[in-house]
Amino acid sequence: MRKYKLDTIVREYMVESLGATQIDHRYPRLLQIAISDLRDLNRDNNGLIKVERIDVDRANLVAYLPNDYITYRKLYVCFQGQQIALSLNSNICYPEHDDCGNLEVCGGATTEGGSDGFFYPWTSNYSFDAYGQMTGRQYGVGGGQNGVGSYRIFEDQGYIALQNINQQFDEIIMEYLSDIDQIDGETYVHPNDVEALKSWMWWKWIQRKDNVPAVRIDMAKREYGKEKLKSRKRHNSFNINDLMSAVRSGYNSSPGV
Repeated sequence: MRKYKLDTIVREYMVESLGATQIDHRYPRLLQIAISDLRDLNRDNNGLIKVERIDVDRANLVAYLPNDYITYRKLYVCFQGQQIALSLNSNICYPEHDDCGNLEVCGGATTEGGSDGFFYPWTSNYSFDAYGQMTGRQYGVGGGQNGVGSYRIFEDQGYIALQNINQQFDEIIMEYLSDIDQIDGETYVHPNDVEALKSWMWWKWIQRKDNVPAVRIDMAKREYGKEKLKSRKRHNSFNINDLMSAVRSGYNSSPGV
């Protein structure tokens, strides 16, 4: 996927919208205008995705969110070269602290899989006899689970509460939208955000002009809103793993109450 430097976008804008034949005194101001919008586009439209390996704190059954975390795309572990997603479990208790400030998280570290204690991702929530033979799925256990474990993110607390994390995994992998600390002309912009960024620059540029009619400024504002909405739709922020986990977790073999 091709990305564009912010410097290139500002230069293109000056040629397309301002008729500039060379970079002049307007460039620094336009660059700053573009920077102010890029931060918002990044937060709203999933612009800068990072991949981070996060250690599992087994004493407290949590994994701590990165400092630049905004929202996440995927949570998984790697097993034999394959991504195996953790299951979203919205029923995990809200973490509390004891009198000493230690975390008190509902959950537990268990080993899923066969009788040898090894990890088998396809054997989640199945019962085994004394000889390690599978006897069928456990009665009353909802779907949406797996042999890795489940999670619930508490953004206000800064960590991920975990349950039933397989003992083989000391870390989980998160793909997440990160905040932008430093933005300059060398910053890369996602191609889905380019037109929205240019529309923003045009709106903010004429907004500060005394001789521009209010109706024209309003049209530029609406145009930016349209381009930003297009950008948001083009970004694929839909988390299919969480949807499937949520759907399956609503089903179990227990009789209704």
